[in-house]
Amino acid sequence: MAYSREIEKLERQFAEDPRRFAAPFADAHRKSDEVERALEVIRVGLELNPDYIPGSVILGRCHLDLGDDNGAEAAFSRVLDLDNENVIALKSLADIMERQGRHDEAISFLTYLLDVDRSNDEAKDQLARIRALPTSAAPTVPGAPLAAAPAAPSDLIF
Repeated sequence: MAYSREIEKLERQFAEDPRRFAAPFADAHRKSDEVERALEVIRVGLELNPDYIPGSVILGRCHLDLGDDNGAEAAFSRVLDLDNENVIALKSLADIMERQGRHDEAISFLTYLLDVDRSNDEAKDQLARIRALPTSAAPTVPGAPLAAAPAAPSDLIF
């Protein structure tokens, strides 16, 4: 019940100042598995304050919770437009890229993340894991051109 009181408190604060309290109010809903309500709240906040980085981070997390990688990618890209060293956005985008098999992009985000935050062990491990993948094991991205087939043994010159 304490969490319910917290949401009620945030709801009152949001009603008084939606620019300031949209992100914490939306995040409370998101953490309560009320992701659709969280999206409604955060969109109001971002309409009033489109450059509010925590709002775009919450928007991205809501999209991730819904399994909407495209929406999450757009939200976290917006965060990087506002703060190109935001570690939450860099890590989230790397995760999305890895999940979609866009390994070169994931490597780029992780490399930059490690430039910003050298002690991020999770990013180091993820980068090593992606770099260790065989190229042929990489999942294909819908719409991406297929790699050329390997040469047949009879085509090889010795």
